Amino acid sequence: MKISDILVEATPGTRKISAKIGTAKQKFSNLKSRASNKLLGTEKQRLAKQNQKKWYDAVKRKQQQNINMTDEQIYRKELYKYLSGAGKLKLSRELKRMVGRNELDDKSILAIMTKTIDDRIAAKQKVASAPGTQQPTGGTA
Repeated sequence: MKISDILVEATPGTRKISAKIGTAKQKFSNLKSRASNKLLGTEKQRLAKQNQKKWYDAVKRKQQQNINMTDEQIYRKELYKYLSGAGKLKLSRELKRMVGRNELDDKSILAIMTKTIDDRIAAKQKVASAPGTQQPTGGTA
């Protein structure tokens, strides 16, 4: 035990002191979390930036395979394939619209990647809440 813990336990009114110490630790933890989120971004933002870098790497590989990625239509088609997992995932209408119509710069690609993460989370929740996927609990009647 730390000396501060021993002193806290030895003094009268330890519950009040412990409660104040607990709230102070919680406030400090919250401040630390907010500061790290501001500096590093949220988990979704980090994933979106990581996916954006992976897409840029994929573009470089496609250019090395002699695919003309400077043509806007080919670029959009390849981006659509990349996001849908070569047609395995169904993309939302909004995401299709973003890929098809938005100007394709770094900011819009990042927005597309963020929307893709949202769509995939929604798809996973939809599959998890489907009636056929829940396991029976095995109760007695």
